[in-house]
Amino acid sequence: MLAVWIGSVSARRHRFPLFAKSGAALRRYEKAAVTTLLISLAILLSTAAGLAAERRVALVLGNSEYSALPELRNPTNDIAEVTKVLRRAGFEVISAADQDRLGIEAMIERFFRSLGGADISLFYYSGHAIQLAGSNYIVPTDAKLASPYDIEIQTINIDTILSQMRIKSRMQFVFLDACRDNPFRSQRFWIADRLQRVDNAKGLAQIRPGLGTLISFSTEPGSVAFDGKGALSPFTDAFVSRALTPNREIRVLLTDVRRDVIEATGGRQIPWENSSLTEPFFLMDRKLPPLVASMHHVTVPENGSTRFGLPEPQVFDDAALQVTFDLLPDMGRLLLDGRPVESARRYPATALNSAVFDAAGVPEGSVGLVGYTVRDSYGQSARGVVALTVQSASERTRSGQTLVAGPPTLDLRSEMDEFATSLQRTIHPVIGVGPVSLELQPFKPADQQSAPNLMISSVPSKGILRMGERTVLPGARISAAEIGTMTYEPQVGSQGQTFAVEASLGDSGHKVTMRIEPKLHECDVTAAEPLDLDGVAPGVLPNEIDASRAMAACTEASRTYPNVARFLFQLGRAQLAARDIDAAWNSFEESAARHHRRALHQLGYMYAVGAGRPIDRSKANDYYKQNANLGDPYGIYNYGRAVFYGRGMEPNVTEGLELMLRAAEMGHTYAMNELGAIFLYGRNIGQDQARAIEFYKAGLARNDIYSMNNLGLAYLEGKGVRKDFKRARELFSAATQGGHPAAPSNLGRMYRDGISVRKNEAEAARWFEKSAERGDAWGAFWRGELAAQGKSARDLSTAAQFMSLAIALDRTGTNTSWKERLAGLPLAAKRQAARDLSRELSSERVPRDADLDSELVQIARAAWQKRNPRVDLF
Repeated sequence: MLAVWIGSVSARRHRFPLFAKSGAALRRYEKAAVTTLLISLAILLSTAAGLAAERRVALVLGNSEYSALPELRNPTNDIAEVTKVLRRAGFEVISAADQDRLGIEAMIERFFRSLGGADISLFYYSGHAIQLAGSNYIVPTDAKLASPYDIEIQTINIDTILSQMRIKSRMQFVFLDACRDNPFRSQRFWIADRLQRVDNAKGLAQIRPGLGTLISFSTEPGSVAFDGKGALSPFTDAFVSRALTPNREIRVLLTDVRRDVIEATGGRQIPWENSSLTEPFFLMDRKLPPLVASMHHVTVPENGSTRFGLPEPQVFDDAALQVTFDLLPDMGRLLLDGRPVESARRYPATALNSAVFDAAGVPEGSVGLVGYTVRDSYGQSARGVVALTVQSASERTRSGQTLVAGPPTLDLRSEMDEFATSLQRTIHPVIGVGPVSLELQPFKPADQQSAPNLMISSVPSKGILRMGERTVLPGARISAAEIGTMTYEPQVGSQGQTFAVEASLGDSGHKVTMRIEPKLHECDVTAAEPLDLDGVAPGVLPNEIDASRAMAACTEASRTYPNVARFLFQLGRAQLAARDIDAAWNSFEESAARHHRRALHQLGYMYAVGAGRPIDRSKANDYYKQNANLGDPYGIYNYGRAVFYGRGMEPNVTEGLELMLRAAEMGHTYAMNELGAIFLYGRNIGQDQARAIEFYKAGLARNDIYSMNNLGLAYLEGKGVRKDFKRARELFSAATQGGHPAAPSNLGRMYRDGISVRKNEAEAARWFEKSAERGDAWGAFWRGELAAQGKSARDLSTAAQFMSLAIALDRTGTNTSWKERLAGLPLAAKRQAARDLSRELSSERVPRDADLDSELVQIARAAWQKRNPRVDLF
């Protein structure tokens, strides 16, 4: 509407009086102009309000330097350029170059954690990738691909990444510039329970996109892409050259990319994509032109001059702005640097602030308009109008108006000094609670001069800086009067890092730096769970939770951020640590209802172990299945294990194995240990000890205490590896220090039997007791057996205590010989054990001889629970 109105004025070639004496004609003119402008402004504001912030998150990975495979020249250069482009397109970008298996796993986990609330997710990979059995795999820099076990241990299935993107975002984009020459060094690889031959070594396999997904390959499936002769690969070079074309729909843009690559490679490489998008998508969607003050009123002194003082138009990236004055008054003069403004000539946008109107010869009471157009480097424009009123000195006194004239006053300079000082601050935004206000006070001069723009020269390299709904990029020019809406959303994993927003204040010479140091909330520090893809922190094991500290932090977090479901889940973990099982149930159920995926797994676990509810395998499996379908590695593992062994259902070895392998691929060490045990002992599948050791070593590489213990057992027993008692003891000691429940009992066995150490039953007893207190049934039994070798009443009473505890801790109930062993102990010893344990429970009741053994087991369990453990341990 605004463009039409000004256009109509221009079309009349200014044949109406642009300055007129007050009267009926003037009133009609003013009324029409103001009405049209108000309508135009309303339309512009409603359009801006309807543009909700679209959250975009990207993972960009590139591998060039491989330790055992052919090196590639360009991938690290490729991703550096892609990262720059995507940040300019408003993406929060997680990027890394030359990553080994653990490095890529960490980057992918950060990416998954960052996808909460994302509308758009994007994955760009440049480097070696392979296809096998119809699936495509990313190849880390330390991959060897030399043994049949290397695909499942050393690579990452692209489908695993895409499945999380589909779960957590509305639209997904995958770019694979990875169809290089065959890097295989073995001809057969295990995929679940099948040993697959490498039949097609060229290119990648076609990926079937789900609804709302676009897959882009640098060349067609089954073909090889070129690394290129320049600094970038042909595909990436074409992509970064085209990506920032404004208002270019992605499928049209990729057609342009394809044309460029075909031309660059002489037709030898043809990029290809597969799309199931249901709506258009623009990497650079320039829906709004620069923001200008659409109507600005300036009062001019009779026979005097006044600087316009219009704020420079606002933009949110480095688009260059120019202004043309399309509508000039018939009377008076509009000046820039003392020279008359030329109609339609392009000036720097700063002219809006410095233009001066000279009212010499213009009668008092006259009004008029100056129309101008602001254009950006993308070809978009916005128009505004300056309404001029010429007043006499007496009229100005009565109206109380202050004129804007000349350079900033001393008072304004002082205000700007104070404002610039207020921006020199350090902000500590909490990670994972959404955009956090920077709490900046807008600049509002005491007089009627316009607030200057804040010229942004640099923004944080991680996270997203926004003004209202718009992403702020380097080169942005933002009105200092409106910075109160500025927010920053930290990137997951950026705690402990320092970023800066650097800016200058108009042309005042003030340079300001706002420092941003993201932090984790104390609840995330104390109670986050490892590998929680809806969390933001590395996490702690149950035995590492400080109950009182975590309770205080998570209670406060739940109150401060009631819409953040993970704080409720973590509060439940803290409540379990504090032994408040009923409260934990409530927290887990509420966080599950708010779609925190790990809470579903926790509810299944509680049913599986009988924590606060009777053991119910069916309900546990139902929660595990729900959690697995939502892509959580814990649920995928536990449901896969139930399917594999047929716990509460018919067994399906292939499906269960595939699920546990998927969880292991996502970094879940419990799955790695279960798979190791399956292959080591041949459970439901053929024995393959070498394959088992690979999984244990994978867990060890992740500092997993269970892998330490399991690998220690392999060295102790010589299964899959040569016997090495020293190495076994080192691993048992490390696992014990990390809190493993059974590792101390394995150390105890070595001291009991004199394996690589001098035989020492007292030392063995100490380790068995530590293991029993951590909930290990075998440690309790072995401690009881040691005591039973003694002849004194105290020895036999001790034996009764630990044997009854072993039975109480035996979740499987399969060790019937333990019950027989307890039954064979003297009645007097068992009565004394019952009295000793009852005193721990503040009770003196001694069971009758008829049911002495069963009640002793119950008393031992109750005393153990009171002394130490919690149902959430291990």
